Amino acid sequence: MMSKWDKIYLNLDILEELMCSVFDRYYFKASHAWNLTVSPSWCINKRYIDDFHLLFVRDGKGWYNINGHQLELKRGRICFVGGSAHYSGGQYETESLSIIPIRFELRSSSGDNLMPPLREPVYFAYDTMNVSALEFMFLQICHLHEDSNCKFEESSISPLLHSILSLTVREITESREGCCNSSVERTMEWMKEHPLNRKSIEYLARKSGISKKYFTRLFNIQYGVTPKRFQLEQRMNYAKYLLQDSDCSVKEVAGQVGYSDQYIFSKQFKKLIGRSPSELKKEG
Repeated sequence: MMSKWDKIYLNLDILEELMCSVFDRYYFKASHAWNLTVSPSWCINKRYIDDFHLLFVRDGKGWYNINGHQLELKRGRICFVGGSAHYSGGQYETESLSIIPIRFELRSSSGDNLMPPLREPVYFAYDTMNVSALEFMFLQICHLHEDSNCKFEESSISPLLHSILSLTVREITESREGCCNSSVERTMEWMKEHPLNRKSIEYLARKSGISKKYFTRLFNIQYGVTPKRFQLEQRMNYAKYLLQDSDCSVKEVAGQVGYSDQYIFSKQFKKLIGRSPSELKKEG
């Protein structure tokens, strides 16, 4: 369960895919970009948008609510909202708040058509470690957007937005991997302690506090095998122990590790261990 002021990340994979299509099929077109110090009465009611919203907090304190997640706004915080996500926000009465909000959309490189709206919610909020660099890029976008005489506004803004999003996704990925590695390790240890518990990958991912896709990716990076393969290895290692150190028959061992069909168990066991269950049973 996330605490009140937690950082949030959802569907970054979709955002990364979108960014890969920029310069190839699409470009970013900014519709609004403001450098604001808002009034004490500033408030955004719950809002759904068809395009994308990106926010950089320069100074002060306020709050955002993104898809039900309450977030504090403070210097260096980046917020992104797209797809079917919604957001609202406001300023604390005793605090000033300086922000740079940008609204943008993706248009096709040929024909200038809008990219179809995303149906899934895509959003993130986190505190950047590159405050000055990102602040400079946000300010550059504001300057280019305000300059109506700027011939290269669109061609200049699109690479800047791409750079901002690339940097933010990289920062989030690096920080998240550092936090998630330990939770994935704890889940791996749980899998070793419960070799006969055939929980789904979805369950194991929830146990680690991350998405199924991200859990599988991190697990593979850390241990060189998929979670499903690791589960099978633990189950077969336990079967190997039973075959060598118990009086159970091959059929009984197959049943204990979850196989109703002894033939399928023997086939998978030999494929993984390199020897048949009956061979090991004879030696034991």
